[in-house]
Amino acid sequence: MQKNQGKRQLRQEVKLKCSLINNSQVIVSSKTASFLFSTFIITIAGEIFPQAYFTRHALRVGAALGPVLKFYKIIFFPISKPTGMILDRLIGEEAIPWFREDELRNVLKHHARESDTELSSIEATGAVNFLNLDDIPIRKEGEIIDPRSVLELPFEKGKPVFPAFEANTEDNFLKKIAASGKKWIILTDQLSKKPCMALNAPLFLRNILLGEGVFNPIKACHKPLIICREDSNFGSVLNKLTVEKRKSGDDVIDKDLILYWTDEEKRIITGSDILEYLMRNIAKVDLRKIKGSNYNQVY
Repeated sequence: MQKNQGKRQLRQEVKLKCSLINNSQVIVSSKTASFLFSTFIITIAGEIFPQAYFTRHALRVGAALGPVLKFYKIIFFPISKPTGMILDRLIGEEAIPWFREDELRNVLKHHARESDTELSSIEATGAVNFLNLDDIPIRKEGEIIDPRSVLELPFEKGKPVFPAFEANTEDNFLKKIAASGKKWIILTDQLSKKPCMALNAPLFLRNILLGEGVFNPIKACHKPLIICREDSNFGSVLNKLTVEKRKSGDDVIDKDLILYWTDEEKRIITGSDILEYLMRNIAKVDLRKIKGSNYNQVY
């Protein structure tokens, strides 16, 4: 608020200075001389050219003329300070003109199209994607969960109780883990039928079948961020993701993936899905992986 009052007071001081110069030349000059002085000297040399130069070099000129402005501030303080306070009461305090999100997005898009700006096309496009990310509905991203990758287990004290299994490829429990071919196996509570954890299947199977020593399955479990509201978007959940352990003795990595879990649809969103969205219009599309595409065609 003090900065806004200072800007308005400074503006009054500059206007008083201009008014003083204009009135002084009228008093000491004849009508013809006053007209010529006001038109050619003040308007052209005192306003048009200085304003054009100051617009291009605002910081440099502002720093150079700082002592002059401080001098005017002292001289005109008895008039500029009360005038600024009256204007604040009449028309309200002056607000900072922040960019609106759509305005900032358009500025970044212009930067992405131009080649002579400090922001490269990759930087500007990535920034636009990040601005759009918080408004994207969660139900439109990620992958639909394969029913075969959902496994019911009993839970005790918030941790899954794994059944007895043997370290061989014929074990029924290991076959269930590998049945979907997916990386993440969603572990749901047998009683509530709600998702509680996600099991990293490749890590689990590799350590069970090929690892040395005894492997604790809980080390392959992740605690996902579970979203049940259909109107949720990324802006409401991104700041809830964590990738570090809460304490040194905690074996479960908390909330580094998102589960969208409703009666109608179930989806999983990982960091790779978020990165894929941020890389849109940046990364090149491999047309050889698109069915029916002519990848030899030059675009």
